[in-house]
Amino acid sequence: MQWTNEWIEQGRDQGRAEGRRELVLRQLRRRFGVIPAELTQRIEELALFQIDELGEALLDFPGLEETQRWLDSH
Repeated sequence: MQWTNEWIEQGRDQGRAEGRRELVLRQLRRRFGVIPAELTQRIEELALFQIDELGEALLDFPGLEETQRWLDSH
């Protein structure tokens, strides 16, 4: 029974992370247009806390280049 609860919680965590990644990508697309595949891939590989940090930071980015710089520094 405990392993079932652990799997359920793990699935919920993965779902939350996927939802946050998708939100960040949608925000970037809306703000800057087409996002290069390499940049999308790097965002999809971020840890949950990094996704949250990027989601806040992108509000200050004047261009897509700042997203690249942010990823390079994190």
